Amino acid sequence: MNRTLRFFILLAAGLLAACSLDAQPTPILNVTQTPPFARDTLVTYTNAAHGYAVEYPNTVSFEGDGNSDVVWIDDQVSITVSTFNPEEAQGDAPFIATAQPMSFGNFPARRLNGFIGAVGGNVPQSYESVVVSHNDKFYNFTVYELKRTATGPADRTPGSIPRPAIILFNYVVSTLRFTS
Repeated sequence: MNRTLRFFILLAAGLLAACSLDAQPTPILNVTQTPPFARDTLVTYTNAAHGYAVEYPNTVSFEGDGNSDVVWIDDQVSITVSTFNPEEAQGDAPFIATAQPMSFGNFPARRLNGFIGAVGGNVPQSYESVVVSHNDKFYNFTVYELKRTATGPADRTPGSIPRPAIILFNYVVSTLRFTS
């Protein structure tokens, strides 16, 4: 067999192996026995309209009520519930750079990473989402690089999401439980 043919066979085998590895679900975030926040600061938010509950520390801001389609935690983490799959967005939607399958108990989930642009008055920035599908709804947890009140130029280059925001996001997602 000539070297070129052998190279392409090895390349194809490698790509095939990588594709099959990517198809494996990534486990959801680890739920630890000790939360990264003092237990006496934790508050449980229950959304009766969409049948879920999460915890967050009372040391951060919270906007929403028990029937909200969208809630904000610390102006940097949002929870949006919709019948619309965020991966099938059309028009001025966030750019999805990567999408990986995950598992959340018995529920299918996806981890999305990407950035939003300046359309609609947004400040360009990075985001990470965990989208859980349950009862024909999509529960979209998103952490943004910047707080939603941030201002900046439309040509800003997105950067990294700050570690405290990632810790809050990971904790909130890890506490998700469905109530209906």
